[in-house]
Amino acid sequence: MFDLHPSVVRRLSPTNRTQVFWVNEILYIFALPMIKISIVLTYIRVFTEKIFKYIAYAVIALNLAYTIAFACVTVAQCSPISFAWTKWDGEHEGTCLNVNAQIIAAAAR
Repeated sequence: MFDLHPSVVRRLSPTNRTQVFWVNEILYIFALPMIKISIVLTYIRVFTEKIFKYIAYAVIALNLAYTIAFACVTVAQCSPISFAWTKWDGEHEGTCLNVNAQIIAAAAR
């Protein structure tokens, strides 16, 4: 479903579109820290001082912890989870966290 031509995506139901968006949110949560970690790993190879390596590994650990925390919040942002892609029709019941607050918190990292 993720390699569909845009004309096919336009024909998807709103539920399917929001499912794709929800999965893309999760992929984004994992993609961004991997880029950061790869840059830090490059720094570790370039700068060989021991203290720098300790700090760099601490940064990687914090980045991984932050990623896990945000992944958990993103997956469980709605209760039940399926409400994330079925709330648009008004026929399902559930609650969601404030997505705007989550976006602001993610931007602060």
